[in-house]
Amino acid sequence: MKNQKGFTLLEMMIVVAIMGVLAGAFMPTLFNQLDKAEQGRTKHDLNQLASQVKFFYMDKRKYPNNNKGLTVLIPDYLSELPLDPYGREYLYKKKKRGVFVYTLGADGEVGGEGNDADAYEFVARDNVNRPTPTPNDDTFNPFSN
Repeated sequence: MKNQKGFTLLEMMIVVAIMGVLAGAFMPTLFNQLDKAEQGRTKHDLNQLASQVKFFYMDKRKYPNNNKGLTVLIPDYLSELPLDPYGREYLYKKKKRGVFVYTLGADGEVGGEGNDADAYEFVARDNVNRPTPTPNDDTFNPFSN
């Protein structure tokens, strides 16, 4: 009988199976952490953009219009516009009841859950006579009329 060195095919298959089970157990946790990181980055970006829009208002005494949106912040307030975690530009909406910066989530459509959920930051009331909206108020939502 020869003195063989190495692994048999059966041993290799067992090792690969064990690695597959371990990967399957840890991958959902890894993806969940990536989702949380993307949501955190989105929240941070929206907060920063809202701050820059407020600085624009303090300097110009008006908010950017919807046609120019966030592009008016370049170069005086931002060197470039950040992209959301899904590779799209953040959006801007000035309404009668308020000013918002937002993103439409991973699916790029209004609504959704999880990574597809829309995220927005309320910048300010555009009319000082109106009360500050709460999250349950339609005024707080850039997608309501």
